[in-house]
Amino acid sequence: MDDDILDVAIVGGGVSGLWCGWRLTDPGTGTGRRGRVELFEGSDRLGGRLLSVELPGLAGVACELGGMRYMSSQALVRWLVEDVLDLEPIPAPVAQPSNLAYLRGRRLRLSHLTDPAAVPYQLSGDEMGRGPDVLLQDAVAEIVPAVRHLTGPALRKAVEEATYDGQPVWSQGFWNLLARTMSHEAYRFAEEAGGYDTVMLNWNAADTILLNFDFGPDVTFHRIAEGFEAVPHGLARRFEDQGGRIHARTCVRSVDVALLDDGSTGVVLEAEGAETGPATVRARAAVLAMPRRSIELLRPTGVLADEALRRLLPTVTPIPLFKAFLAYDRPWWEAAGVEAGRSVTDLPLRQVYYWHAGGPEESAVLLATYDDTLNVTFWQGLAGEGGLADLALDHLPGPRARALAEDPGRGWRPYRTSGALVAEAHRQLGAVHGMPEAPPPYAAVYHDWSADPFGGGVNFWNRGVRSWEVIPRMAHPVPSCPVYVCGEAYSGTQGWVEGALETAELVLTRHLGLAPAPAPGR
Repeated sequence: MDDDILDVAIVGGGVSGLWCGWRLTDPGTGTGRRGRVELFEGSDRLGGRLLSVELPGLAGVACELGGMRYMSSQALVRWLVEDVLDLEPIPAPVAQPSNLAYLRGRRLRLSHLTDPAAVPYQLSGDEMGRGPDVLLQDAVAEIVPAVRHLTGPALRKAVEEATYDGQPVWSQGFWNLLARTMSHEAYRFAEEAGGYDTVMLNWNAADTILLNFDFGPDVTFHRIAEGFEAVPHGLARRFEDQGGRIHARTCVRSVDVALLDDGSTGVVLEAEGAETGPATVRARAAVLAMPRRSIELLRPTGVLADEALRRLLPTVTPIPLFKAFLAYDRPWWEAAGVEAGRSVTDLPLRQVYYWHAGGPEESAVLLATYDDTLNVTFWQGLAGEGGLADLALDHLPGPRARALAEDPGRGWRPYRTSGALVAEAHRQLGAVHGMPEAPPPYAAVYHDWSADPFGGGVNFWNRGVRSWEVIPRMAHPVPSCPVYVCGEAYSGTQGWVEGALETAELVLTRHLGLAPAPAPGR
């Protein structure tokens, strides 16, 4: 019966799936509005790779175990956060001159990274006196000179068309190109002082250049006061208020073409709810709001066995990503002259963000380690060692310890880690700040995004892929079937919520008949 057929079935309760649900059911959408839209999420939480928790003693301080910020140049997410959901943005500084760079056993201020006598790298003569950002920009400018003066679509077009040594830039690895335009010591300096491993490795050079340079000098970063997870939660409320339905703890196992009762082509999904059991869902269209690994976990039958889709799936690779927050009774790191922004190190910690420093009677918290790719395995080796660390309060005064013990925090306990990991992170923090006797943390959380069903925290385009051609094809990978794909993985802004929303808009406007979202500046 037609009454049993959904207009759109959405698989995935991350930000791109919830955006699609909200936009499809919004009365302001006009003639493209759908009456029956339902979303299926396999886990018991919404938000995907946006995950915000609060530790005891830190009420109102969202520790972002997933995505944590957006750029002022990102029109869709900025409009969603500030205009649609009316959430409070707060500045998210990164490089502060007084912050630390602990590299090769030497502790420097970021302001010292242009001092040839202080920098512990054997730079060539013309490289000495230039900081890591300038070294990288100069090296990339030899490959694509446009990075010095272009941003946005103009830069993207220049990079897409660029060649180096007679070969398209997109066909080459980023590291391979850098090896010809900067010394190995300069490369290590830029990589280790930059905080991220992935953005310097051998991914598609065209897309990696854009990731590193496609933003102007006036771009600012912001977090969301109540946590980035408030974005998908706000979308979910609006979606349900508009008549949409969300089925949590309901795993979709397969997707296939179906002939509907009216003779049109639709889809059939086999789903299984934790409480409701197996179910067959028919819909006129399906949106897979999922990254590569999540799609691969579905049964490779029906639409998912189509040769075109199977060729497109491996054009990106999931990237391991790990975060851990440590909470302290006081911001002891301020004695080292750092208060906000980020310090970097070549130790497995890699990046340290000074997340929140409370007053004399308040707790403080660090994003103590933010790793991608190379150092994630170091922490994986400690995360399962021994039992989970709970509150450690014996070193605190009695009244303070009791207050923390009585504070449940919010959503943090499932993300506790081992005492071995906490102890090692604290030891490395002491080394970075030159304070080995720093008081121990009383609580900690971590999350490793390389586990299924995500397979990684972000995704990167592989060498030899023309991403600008794959993006529209991946949005509708099998032309004969109304199954669409969106999310950060197959986007032009990988690693950002903006990329997830861009691909969702591509599906909605090009294939499902909606007008573009009225985001100013887009």
